[in-house]
Amino acid sequence: MEFDLNQSANILEGQNFDLIVELVLLLVVFFYSGFNLLVYKQVRILNQSIQTTRAPFLKRLAKIQMIATAVLLVVIILLIIF
Repeated sequence: MEFDLNQSANILEGQNFDLIVELVLLLVVFFYSGFNLLVYKQVRILNQSIQTTRAPFLKRLAKIQMIATAVLLVVIILLIIF
């Protein structure tokens, strides 16, 4: 059984490479979304247990980060579809 180097090089060209990159990006953003959800919950718990003047700012910052991650996830999904 022979290994053809030209055949393996064709995998990294054109549509296949683009699809691989898009799927890797989707996977990374999906896991980052899970991490982001954990950070948001931690900020909420921290604000409940320790009352500071910065609590509204931290909560707003965590929400902005969550919204930005959700938008990025939707954009990547739309790029894969179209």
